[in-house]
Amino acid sequence: MDPDLLRLIILELAVAALTGLATWRYATYYFERKRLKRRTRVTAEDRLSQLEDAVDGVAREVERLGESQDFVQELLAKRLAQLGLRNPRPASDRERTPV
Repeated sequence: MDPDLLRLIILELAVAALTGLATWRYATYYFERKRLKRRTRVTAEDRLSQLEDAVDGVAREVERLGESQDFVQELLAKRLAQLGLRNPRPASDRERTPV
């Protein structure tokens, strides 16, 4: 067999193999992205639900922190009044910030 013909056959096989590999890679990438897009629509609703739950949890914790701060503030005011260091104002006279 002629060596030039053999090189040509090998070159054609290499080009065909690389073209097939590139086509296969593109097809798997395309279908994988398509599959992920379909799945993302479903999980977006789930993620939104999780986000709402997380925001509700944070709101509850902030409310608890506010209540505990009010409690500690009243305890300190009573303690200062017992020690005679400060005359505490009645709770109705205190300024309260809106929540």
